[in-house]
Amino acid sequence: MLLVAHSTRRGTTFAEIGCSPYVYKYETNIEHFCTTRPSTSESKEERKIDNRDPCAAVGGACVDICSGGVCSSGGLFTGLCTSPERCCIPQDLVVGDNCLNCICQSASGGCIDVKSGNGLGYFRITWPYWSDCGKPGGSYNACVHNYQCSRQCVVAYLKRYVTSSQTCERFSRIHKGGPWGWKWGTDAFWSKVNACCGKLGGC
Repeated sequence: MLLVAHSTRRGTTFAEIGCSPYVYKYETNIEHFCTTRPSTSESKEERKIDNRDPCAAVGGACVDICSGGVCSSGGLFTGLCTSPERCCIPQDLVVGDNCLNCICQSASGGCIDVKSGNGLGYFRITWPYWSDCGKPGGSYNACVHNYQCSRQCVVAYLKRYVTSSQTCERFSRIHKGGPWGWKWGTDAFWSKVNACCGKLGGC
């Protein structure tokens, strides 16, 4: 049986229930993943299932850190793979082209290469955002002013932080406001993206 717990407080552990924690950190939260110890009443086959790869058990695959720009050190589900240099990436997250195009249109006012302000390039990417997406492109400026690199960065960022409700609304709000951006301050941005999606027949 796989147990998953989510916490917004640093230091929360599974010590009280006797699990071995697998930990990854965002800037302000910790999540733990652990497998329960099989009881003596369980069959050998059940124990074999319980001891399966913990990354695969949550629907992910182990990849090298920064492979393809998908995660950085301390990235998503770090600790679920056999090596600290690898991280567990969900394999089922797909950001549609219409959604990405509308995020780009709404972020920069026409999907244009913004040269100044809070967030640069086609998607108005900030340096911390670029760092979180795995620092693709060799440097911040080289990536954010290159459409393909900045698009790759956005997809990697969303893969890192979107773990449920994989909708264009969730993608848009997290792109604009960060990991918890869907909760506050992103209504106006989502309205722009939603209007764009309507013109394209949906996202």
